[in-house]
Amino acid sequence: NVAIDQGVASSHVTLGSLDDAIGVMTSLKESPHYLIVDVSSSAMPISDLMRLADVVDPSVTVVAIGERNDVGLFRSLLHLGVQDYLVKPLTVELVRRSLASNDADASPRTGKALSFVGTRGGVGVTTIATALASHLADKTRRRIAYIDLDPYGGAAASMFAVSTTSGLIELLQNPQRLDQQLINQAFIAQSDRLFILASELPYSHELSLRAGALAELISLLKRHFHYIVIDL
Repeated sequence: NVAIDQGVASSHVTLGSLDDAIGVMTSLKESPHYLIVDVSSSAMPISDLMRLADVVDPSVTVVAIGERNDVGLFRSLLHLGVQDYLVKPLTVELVRRSLASNDADASPRTGKALSFVGTRGGVGVTTIATALASHLADKTRRRIAYIDLDPYGGAAASMFAVSTTSGLIELLQNPQRLDQQLINQAFIAQSDRLFILASELPYSHELSLRAGALAELISLLKRHFHYIVIDL
């Protein structure tokens, strides 16, 4: 009823457990804007939602539904990054308000940034970084962004067998414009879970960036990826 009332073009409702929800989210190629999950039948809702959080992109707004009117549970869920906790029985208006709200007390879910740097060239830093990114994407099914910070063409693109674009420079120059569409354009998809951001400028091109551009970009990317692997 909420989907119809709000004119949502695409929605999916299914019965199942938290394990079923984890399976659904793991199989999706694109994450939804919202995930509403019923934890009424869960004996350990915090533990189950922690496992669910591992496979849900940080950008997804999560609303939990339960039968316990428990302040402690509510606070624990907010700490996990759940936007709201609704106690049954539900109404269309209650769910609609929950999806529209932006609770300042809720902890925003963000991904983790991992930086790799060597004391000299040729010691295998890129090999380790690309191997870890591939492992996280393939084995844990996390959504991974790999950033090769050599603007003149680092080794990562060839190791992932992809072609470089100007994506890294474009995002560094306009990080405030970052949205899902721009991410799709700037990143090179190595798989449905691993995305490469690189550039290959001519060596004669002098690159100039404003202070703070990289930090701003990383902060924004944390909302869209579980891990950001940065090859420094």
